Formats: sequence, C-alpha cells, structure tokens
Amino acid sequence: STKEVDSYMCVQRMHQNNVDFLSCYFPMMIISMMNYPTETFYASTVVLAGRMVTGLGYYQGASKRVFGGWFHFGNVAALS
Repeated sequence: STKEVDSYMCVQRMHQNNVDFLSCYFPMMIISMMNYPTETFYASTVVLAGRMVTGLGYYQGASKRVFGGWFHFGNVAALS
C-alpha cells in the first residue's frame, strides 16, 4: 500500500542520511579527540542523541525530522 511504501522510504532515507553524515563525522571526531578528548566526547554525545531524535522523527514522517536538528550544536562544538 502507499502508506507502507512511504514508511519504507522514510526509513531508507534516514538510514542513507546517517551513513553519509557519520562517514564524514567520525573521522573528524577522532581527529578532534586527539587534542580535546573531554570536550569532543560531550559534544559527540549531543550529536549522537540528536541524530537518534532526528531518526525517530523521520520514521514518523519526513516533516518531523526537524525535532532533532539541535544536533548541529554538538557538531559545531566538536569540530571547532
């Protein structure tokens, strides 16, 4: 049915979004941890929690993915 296809597409898009994001973020996080391990740990915790909230929102519909958008604050903190 159309509802099942939409649900599958949301899950598929979120998975691909995570693969794309994390494949770039993890190497940068590791490099950042060499100089600032504690700060990077806390910032990365914010990022990963935000990605989970984004994923849960995305599974309910593409318009609800914005609820986890606050992960960018941790992203900026970890990489600066």
